[in-house]
Amino acid sequence: MRFPLAVDPTGLLAWGWHVPQVCKETPMMDKVQMEMAKTLWEQSRAAARQAQDAWAMVLKSQQTLLNSMRPAGAPFAMAADQFEKLVQFQAEQQQAAVAFLEKVSADYAKLLEQQKK
Repeated sequence: MRFPLAVDPTGLLAWGWHVPQVCKETPMMDKVQMEMAKTLWEQSRAAARQAQDAWAMVLKSQQTLLNSMRPAGAPFAMAADQFEKLVQFQAEQQQAAVAFLEKVSADYAKLLEQQKK
């Protein structure tokens, strides 16, 4: 007895279903998928840089605002100093993140080159 398009009572896949076999001769991703993944990665990296640039612009405008209030007295001067430290820390973190993305991107490019051979 056959059970088309359903799971049979023994728990095996029903007749007519195809289960792809994974082996060394059949790559998990073909070249088109790899190129698409590379393109999406590059677009994501560009979007992350653009978002970081926008965030840096916001921080710079806030820093300008605080610096303009610095002559008003002690709390504003102290706030401006703390904000400058925060902006510097954020810039260092951003540089570390970009360096990591560049490293991962280079590693991925090497992997793609190996797959093409």
